Amino acid sequence: QEVFAKWREQGGLKSNLVQNEALKSALIEETPWVMDALSEEEQRRNIAMLFDLDRLAQEQQDALSSLREMQLGSGGFPWFAGGPDNWYITQYLVAGMGHLRALGISPEKALTESSMAGRAIQYLDTRLIDAYDRMLAAEKEGTLKMEEDHLSSLIIHYLYARSFYTEISITKELQPAFDYFQGQAEQYWSQRSIYEQGMIGLASLRVNKAKLAERVRASLKERALRTDDRGTYWRYSQGYRWMERPLEIHALLMEFFSSWEEDGALIDEMKLWLLRHKQTNSWETTKATANAIYALLKTNGATWIDEGTPQASIVFPKGKKKD
Repeated sequence: QEVFAKWREQGGLKSNLVQNEALKSALIEETPWVMDALSEEEQRRNIAMLFDLDRLAQEQQDALSSLREMQLGSGGFPWFAGGPDNWYITQYLVAGMGHLRALGISPEKALTESSMAGRAIQYLDTRLIDAYDRMLAAEKEGTLKMEEDHLSSLIIHYLYARSFYTEISITKELQPAFDYFQGQAEQYWSQRSIYEQGMIGLASLRVNKAKLAERVRASLKERALRTDDRGTYWRYSQGYRWMERPLEIHALLMEFFSSWEEDGALIDEMKLWLLRHKQTNSWETTKATANAIYALLKTNGATWIDEGTPQASIVFPKGKKKD
């Protein structure tokens, strides 16, 4: 907030490119970078607006009201108003509300069966039971075997989203399905993507499956890459599906490793990669940006944003100037 106040006073809402006097003689209006500069200037103005606390409080209430209006009688949410309920988007919202609760920002006064999150969790539990029952029926028909690998990305995402709400007990109706898919996670986790492994590790920790979480942790550490200038990261598979986005994968792994105090140094190196990524890339989606900011705020390691603490030291490669 102090940074943006200074920007407004000192004209800092303008892009660094626009402010650079050395480039004025190059007629910046005629260069191909002018639109990037204008875009950055607009981004700074928009970000500064977020620190209008009255506006922020009103927008928060408006967003919650919109969500309540979209929630269907089943407890699920549609992709768009007027559409059918959707398993994935409901889980995405439940996980997002879990992030807010973890940051001490509760979207609702209390978590009850009739609350927005409570109703959504009941919907998700019902969907899991239905999926399990269909599999049992298929096994009776001889079309599948329960002991084989049936651990889908959607089920892994369920285990992760549901793990934010351990105070909501597993019902007798849900228990067989929950135990089955948790067992599937224990058996087949190593055959899943890095993102899915991170979700399995976090979910396992929260339901007291520490041994599985430790195995995931050790495996991920073995595959980590590290450089002085980029920090610690992994080889991320780039794709269009929700589990194939590098920024979201990295943020989730930060959330996972933050569960161990002794991994503080590793978290700092992962923060470095995240900030380096922002220096050279635009975080193009709200989903990616929200996950990255959550990772920076929630994870352990050195505190980089508190007033009076030393600023983060970013090591620049030899031969490159500080920008």
